[in-house]
Amino acid sequence: MTEGLLAGLRVVDLAGEPAQMAARILGDLGADVRLFDHPGRGRDIDRLAWDAGKTAVDESSLRSVLAEADVVLDTPGWPGAPELDPSLAPRAVWVSVTPFGLDGPRSGWRASDLGVMAASGNMYATGDPDRAPVRCTEPSAWCHAGPEAAFAALTALASGVRPQRVDVSMQEVVLVANMGAGGRFARAGFRGRRTGAAIGRTREIWPCADGYVSFGLRGGKARVPNLQTITRLVEEAGLDSPALSERDWTTYNHLAISDEELREIEAPIARYFEQRTMAELYEVACETNLMLAPANSPKELYASAQLASRSFFGPFAGVERFPLSFARVTSTDGAAAPARPRVLGERSEPATPEAEGWPVGRGPVGGAPRSGEGPTGRDPEGQDPGAAGGATRGAWSGTRILEFGSGAAGPIATRYFAEHGATVLRVESKTRPDFLRVYAMADKSNTHGLEGSDMFDALNVGKLSLTLKT
Repeated sequence: MTEGLLAGLRVVDLAGEPAQMAARILGDLGADVRLFDHPGRGRDIDRLAWDAGKTAVDESSLRSVLAEADVVLDTPGWPGAPELDPSLAPRAVWVSVTPFGLDGPRSGWRASDLGVMAASGNMYATGDPDRAPVRCTEPSAWCHAGPEAAFAALTALASGVRPQRVDVSMQEVVLVANMGAGGRFARAGFRGRRTGAAIGRTREIWPCADGYVSFGLRGGKARVPNLQTITRLVEEAGLDSPALSERDWTTYNHLAISDEELREIEAPIARYFEQRTMAELYEVACETNLMLAPANSPKELYASAQLASRSFFGPFAGVERFPLSFARVTSTDGAAAPARPRVLGERSEPATPEAEGWPVGRGPVGGAPRSGEGPTGRDPEGQDPGAAGGATRGAWSGTRILEFGSGAAGPIATRYFAEHGATVLRVESKTRPDFLRVYAMADKSNTHGLEGSDMFDALNVGKLSLTLKT
């Protein structure tokens, strides 16, 4: 019989809307999540999504459940959410998610998703250049805070130190999504700007027959095959395209050509996209390795053949196709698997004598509570795991990560491990450097060449680097 990666982990979810996702993530990975329901948990549709796999507890059993918890999640100050004393959970990592953190001049301020996205600076760059900033229709700040809170809980568990209070500021969490913007402002005074459908000078979002697709016209060695492919596709479609066909893409620099020349390049590509649907363009992209992605709405996600092939959707709580576990986990011995969500209140095992207590026979997960000095614990002087300045070795000390990725997706994930003590070794190619480095070469204020990328620096701080002569 396989078990989830976090089988035996006892999680109590006291959180309001901003952190509902965190416990769902831990539950998807196998944790036993107990939910204390309250008015701050939002709409019924949100509760169905984020409370899947959790077991409800009432006020009469809450204290006994907290006493044996490994992780507690709460949102102090959120309307309708409970605010309890962390001492009620003496063996737990207690993760608190708030708009601005538990200390500082704004610690008592409330903020909605709109307030967090604005205060983080992220919304400043979102929207059309001639209009006010805009926010997503669904709360983006919650979608940043939930996964970060889940990782924060696992990091604290890895430290082996309990009890422990973890302070997650949503403003600081969303700041990470600004990538290198903060560094660029400090270095060159650039405040950023809204560019609408473009990224920098070039169009990124293109209308097609039934929606939109994402496709970049940026230069650089890694993108040459992509630009050659779109040229061939436009030619094969019979579209007049001398601005593409007569161009040497190996020397193309989107920052070094005139606006008129850039519009001539964009025109035939725009016509090619307008004549095809998102599905048709995505199929072509998969066949040709074209760097293109459809701008999917929920309708397209629901019909996705890729998600269907991975059994991402399945029947649940009266919904024919419900999003199940977000991760697929395999192990050589078959002992690890993602958990399958249960209907709220449905038990994963028989009830204990205490009506809503924890299953019998489960020991502590993530190490027994301790406060002594150890390879990943708190030192005798009380330094927090992962504290700045090398005061301790960090919660993930001893973890070794070999990273071959480029761009943002992989590096932003491994950065979190590096911040808390893991050894991360990035492997790069001398002939094909990370494209984030290459982008910076076109910035006239960059005097450091490949070492002058604000975005690369922001995502790779604290890592080791190895460059191969290939």
